[in-house]
Amino acid sequence: MKATLGFLVRRAGPEDAAAVVSVIERVATEGRWIRVEAPLEVATRVEAFRADLESGRVVSFVAENAANAIVAELSVFVEGSRGTIAMCVDQHERSQGMGRALVDAAISWARSSSLAEIALEVYAHNDAAIALYEARGFVESGERTFEKRSNGETWESIPMVLALAK
Repeated sequence: MKATLGFLVRRAGPEDAAAVVSVIERVATEGRWIRVEAPLEVATRVEAFRADLESGRVVSFVAENAANAIVAELSVFVEGSRGTIAMCVDQHERSQGMGRALVDAAISWARSSSLAEIALEVYAHNDAAIALYEARGFVESGERTFEKRSNGETWESIPMVLALAK
């Protein structure tokens, strides 16, 4: 566990599944930053997340605020020597360094594991996330794609990757 600037970053366990899904649901409700769209099937997602953590298919890190509430999360989806990350931070907790701390925790964990690289996709309109990932060494990797959202908008997605030294 690492305390940083009024928040704590730690590895999540199955007991955190409901709180993590709650963060995802709140960010999805904003309809702007993540692929998941509201409304969510919360109970189904909680059970799936718990099962993924228990199986080792997913490693997750959370940030707790000063009130000990989980307000941000980053999941690493592990497939062979590659990890794919997805992250979300509650709206009122942004710009406090939580995203950076979560990404750093994931990179540290990945380097100590057998992962050769970490990949992600970020929406082209998410300037803050792009800047964070670039500052941590991620580079654009491959063709940008476009996806149709349920509201009819089309969003551009940028694939990025960080190669990890072995």
